[in-house]
Amino acid sequence: MSGSKYLDPESPHIKDGQENEASDKFIDQQDLPRKRESALKEEIISLKSQLECASIVRQMLQVLNEEQENEILKLRQQVEEGRKSEEPFTMKCLEKEEQHQVEVNILKGKLAEKDKLLDFKIVLISWMIFLAVKGRLLSKLVLVFMNLLKLNLAHKVRQGTLMRNQK
Repeated sequence: MSGSKYLDPESPHIKDGQENEASDKFIDQQDLPRKRESALKEEIISLKSQLECASIVRQMLQVLNEEQENEILKLRQQVEEGRKSEEPFTMKCLEKEEQHQVEVNILKGKLAEKDKLLDFKIVLISWMIFLAVKGRLLSKLVLVFMNLLKLNLAHKVRQGTLMRNQK
């Protein structure tokens, strides 16, 4: 036995096993267009389902892209608003820096004046000591020194009024 169902000798309907196998092949060939049609229908259904899924995914991506574009626009607006609000602060900082530089220059000038006055005082005191050492009038030395202190006091008073007037 070769394994064919038609070679069974006890089967009443079968006279020739080979003839029946050939008819099965013929039936299978007739069934082939229906099987192809069924497979094509299944493939069409699958493709339609995939197309619907792709369409839904495309819509979701489009919505996501729109949301991201809106978020980008909002962030750009916030950055621009930040830049605009930063400009007045930058201007104020520059103005303050200029004011501080002016004040520094004024103070440098005052310091230079005081240095000159101090140099003058040193020279004056040196002369007074020289005169005192030489035995010259000690009382004149005391008077000059007192006058120097008065000048210094008057200078401080003038500087104090100048500083108050500048404020």
